[in-house]
Amino acid sequence: MIKSHIVPRAFYKPMLQGSGYAKVITNKPGSYDTNTHNGIYDTSLVCENCERLFDRYDKHASSVLLETDWDNDPAHLSSDHSKSLLAYMLPSTRGPCLKMFAMMTLWRMAASDRPEYENISIGPHLKRLRDTIVRKENGGHEDWSVVLSRFTGPPLTQPDIDPKKAFLNSHSVRICGCNCIKMYLADIIIHIKVDQRYFERPMSTFVISDGQPLYVIARSFESSKELSALYKIVNKPR
Repeated sequence: MIKSHIVPRAFYKPMLQGSGYAKVITNKPGSYDTNTHNGIYDTSLVCENCERLFDRYDKHASSVLLETDWDNDPAHLSSDHSKSLLAYMLPSTRGPCLKMFAMMTLWRMAASDRPEYENISIGPHLKRLRDTIVRKENGGHEDWSVVLSRFTGPPLTQPDIDPKKAFLNSHSVRICGCNCIKMYLADIIIHIKVDQRYFERPMSTFVISDGQPLYVIARSFESSKELSALYKIVNKPR
């Protein structure tokens, strides 16, 4: 077994700049805040060969999600009425590897014993997910459906809280009647479906699909529940 990051270290770089470390804040009774210089990793999760399998997809995700100039590079999908930004559109060729990355990240979170991911449980689906990854299959449109979104920010009301420099805990959530895991990678949010139901519209429109544009839903960080949660975390008594 080797030291393996649950989320690629590249996603932690913005919050490691300056001080060289990020603070891991907890509200769990009996636990204390800690610092990390490398992000969250697990030393008992995968072997070196498995880590090599992840590497290609981790690098692809880091390149697409961290290096895209979101304000200028992608086409923007806007509302017909308000003309407000609804989603970014990227080339379809970037989608399949991103979906595999999402599946691999979910497996790492669900299989890890790290306390940061103790709320991530997919029960009997864990082995099915592992087997799908080993076969290098991405499940098509309906199985392990993935929808990406991105926070726009930082907010004007709380300019010190930058979504690129904060990870909220990933957790289970129901979306359009489907059981999903919502994974936070700083300002990128991955929604991945973990049951056999089908997403209905409008969610189905944005599912990563072969041959279709890669959509990334634009979410206002200013009006999000996540901003309120982060504000409470950052300002909790120490």
